[in-house]
Parts: sequence; C-alpha cells; structure tokens
Amino acid sequence: MPVLEGDMTAARSLLHPFLFGLYLVLSLAASNAAELGSWTDLVWPIGASLLIAGICWLAGFAVSRQPQKAALIGLLWFIAFSIYGYVAETLRDVGTIGLIGHEPGLGLLFVVALVGPSLAIRRTARRLEPVNRYLSIVALLLLGYTTLQLCLVIWRDGGSPAVLAPPSARPKPPVADEGPDIHLIILDKYTGSEVLKEHFGFDNREFEGFLRSRGFIVPKSAQANYPLTLLALASMLNLDYVQNLPRQSNLFNVIENNRLAEFLKLRGYRFAFFPTGYRLTAENRTADVELVHPKSIMSEFASAWVVTTMLPELVDGACALAGCEAGRVLARAQDAEIMDWKFERIKDLAGGDSPTFVLAHLMLPHEPYLYRADCSHRDPYWPPGHGLLGDAAATRGYLDQIRCANRKLAALVDSILARSRRPPVILLQADHGHGRLPELPAREKVSPYRLRERMSVFSAYLVPGLKPESVPDSITPVNAVRLMLRQCFGAELPMLEDIGYWAPQDDPFDLTRIRY
Repeated sequence: MPVLEGDMTAARSLLHPFLFGLYLVLSLAASNAAELGSWTDLVWPIGASLLIAGICWLAGFAVSRQPQKAALIGLLWFIAFSIYGYVAETLRDVGTIGLIGHEPGLGLLFVVALVGPSLAIRRTARRLEPVNRYLSIVALLLLGYTTLQLCLVIWRDGGSPAVLAPPSARPKPPVADEGPDIHLIILDKYTGSEVLKEHFGFDNREFEGFLRSRGFIVPKSAQANYPLTLLALASMLNLDYVQNLPRQSNLFNVIENNRLAEFLKLRGYRFAFFPTGYRLTAENRTADVELVHPKSIMSEFASAWVVTTMLPELVDGACALAGCEAGRVLARAQDAEIMDWKFERIKDLAGGDSPTFVLAHLMLPHEPYLYRADCSHRDPYWPPGHGLLGDAAATRGYLDQIRCANRKLAALVDSILARSRRPPVILLQADHGHGRLPELPAREKVSPYRLRERMSVFSAYLVPGLKPESVPDSITPVNAVRLMLRQCFGAELPMLEDIGYWAPQDDPFDLTRIRY
C-alpha cells in the first residue's frame, strides 16, 4: 500500500471512518446504560466496529486508489453498515419491509443507493482534503462529547453502594440449620396465564395444575409493580416500592446490595447467585457463591449493538454459502447450553447442610428464543422489533420458549423437592409480561391491550404453611417477597397496597400509577 500523501495533519484527516466507528458504539452505550455492565463490555463492539471501518476504508482505496477518496467512500459504506438495523426495524414496525423483499431486498437497495455516490467520489477532480478535515473535526467533537456523557452516566450509576437496613423480625429467628432453602427464580417477560390465554391463545393450565399438585399457590391474575426489569428487581429485592427507597439510592447498587439477601445472610444463609449478560444481574459481589458458566458470552449491550448493524445479514449470507448456523456464529447474551447448565446447578444447591438463598434471574421466556417447545436447541432467534403484535414467527418462538421453560421448571421443582432436607421455599416470579413493544413509550401512548399484557405476570409460590386465602389473586412481586419473609421468619412486613406504575424506557423514574 503506498505511503499516504501529505504531512501528519493530512494523514490524521483520513481517520474519520474509525472515529465515527468509535462514536457510534459509544453513543449507543450512553443511551443504553442499563445493558452496559462495565467498560469491558465495549471491547467487542469497538473492535468489530473498527475492523468493519478498516475493511470499508480498504475497499474504498481499492476502488479509488487515492487515500482521500478512500476515506470518504469508506465512511459512506461504514455508515450504511451501521444504520442498516435501525432502518430495517423502522420498516418492520410500519409493516412495509415486505414490499421491498424483506432484509435481502433492503440490502440490495442499500447497495444500489451507495453505488452512485461512491462512483461520484471516485471520479471527482475536486480536492477532498478540506472535506476530510472537516469530517474528522466533527467526529472528534462528537466522540469527545459522547465519551464525557458516557463517563458521567457510568459515574452516576456506579456510586458508593447503598446498604439498606434489613427488616426486623421476631426476636428469636430460626436456628440457621433449621431454615428452609429459599429459591427465588425470576422469569423475565413471562406474561400471566390469564392474559396468555386471551392474547396468545395459549392454555397454561397444565403447568399450573402441576404446580398446585406440588403444593404451590398460583395467583389467578398476578400483576407487575413496574414494566421495566430495573425497577421490578429493585423493588422486589428491597421489599418496597422504588419511590419509598432513599432518594439518593442508586438502583443498580440496591439490586446488588439488597435487603432480602442481607436479611437472610444475617440469619446464617449462604447466598448463591447466578450472573447473566444483563447489567443489573451481571454480578453480585455480596454473594457467597457466584455460579458462572466457564463459557464466555456477549454482554446484553454487545448483543444490542449487533442488531443495529448489517452484521447479522452478512453472517446469514456467509452461512448460507458455508452451511453453518448464523445464530451460533454470532456471539450473544444468551445461550441454550448455559441456560441448561444453570438449571442443573440450581438443582445441585438443594438439600445442603446449611440453608441457602438462591437468586437466579433466568432470561426466559425473554428473547432471544433458544428452544423449541420440546427444549431442543434452536438457532437463537431475536425477533425484529422484539416481536411486535402480528409477528407470527415471534409469537411462535415466544410460546415455544414458554413451553420449554415450563418443562424445565417442572423438572427443577421435582428435583428440589426430592433433594431438600427441609420443606423448601420456591418463588417463581416474572418481573413483567411481554407487551410486544419495541420500546416502552410514555403511558399515554400505550394501548390498554398492550398495557395489560406487559403488566400481567406469571407467579407461583411454594411457602411452607402459607394458606391460599392469604395470597390475593392480583398480588404483586413486592408483596410476594414480603409475605414469604413474614410467613417464614415473622418479619415485620405488613402487606402493602398492590399498585402498578408505568415507566417509559428513556425515563424510568417518570412513573404513572396504574389502577388494576
């Protein structure tokens, strides 16, 4: 490759494709802080983005044979690669992508749209140094601003851990080796059975009947407290509505340093935690045992970045030629093998000599869809727009994932019961329902149909000595955990009013009360 023309200033002006590559990743990170576990989550997206920018730059040079032109052509193609996912999702949302031949047709349109400008740049006789210099300055300014914005977000969310006082209980708590094992299984995006029947035509009575036969109480129409996992977990694990937590509390910190775990640890419990690729439950440094699968997986943020680009379509095309499975080539935040491993490890924790508190946030039946109905593994599928209403393939994938989750949960329940030395506590609790929304808008923009689907949750509780009449049909997660602690430990936690609050995705603290 020939030496670049001009001095170092001219050479630096040719780097704007790479600067924009950094900017687009950091900009997405700043606006999706909830999916960003740490700075290390940026390594894979930044590396891949810079690699694609370099390929585009080299392709531009191969076409033009001039570095100044190569930079402009490379930037043009890189921007197209980076925004493809956004354009595709917008067209899916309005239902017009089928008119252009779905993703392959859209890809062809992108190529056609880029050929003309690329040829124009190749043939131009104008000096392009000022244009490249201007683009580099703009890229540096955007990169600097976005980096500062991201640092402020991470600094704000990563403050000193908040430690809330655990609730008080009867003066003499149970002796440590007499307490029941407690398994809190959080099921992500599992809509309640009543709404599953009405909205999806799915009859969940068989699974509910199985649970009742094992002693579970299954509320008829349990409701969520919040539509977002961040708010739901902060509330559930700290035994109160987020509005009642100290105002200076950072929700990420109080999820990790939560009152429930502290209450149980003070009573001699071992705290076992299962990390996920999701920032909120990526780790828990207060846990006595963190069960991490040895196989490395992509963070939730990295998965979100992938779907905004053309990378899935490029991998699909390559795998169509090579005979591979695209979903297994792309790294992702969830993996069926890891999920299988988690279910087996939860079983192993039952029946120890000392009581154990197991906290497992299982990303089921949440996307991506990893299983067929019989629990055989499938090519991981993340439906466009998170499975909008009317998307038959997404609905089928969601229901198959529920069928498999039910099978796995049934086996897990029987295994825990068989291995337990003392009658255990098992709380199966969804954080929120589906809703079939690409993102959560303001309350006034959500139809009653979608609202009900999002705020309906699957719940089932096995608590020794708990009477069915003490569990309201429309109980919410915050009260379910309070009820368990009151029943098992005499905790001074009276029932709160079961209330739901809507929160938009871009402002989780803009809460609007929902009356059930």
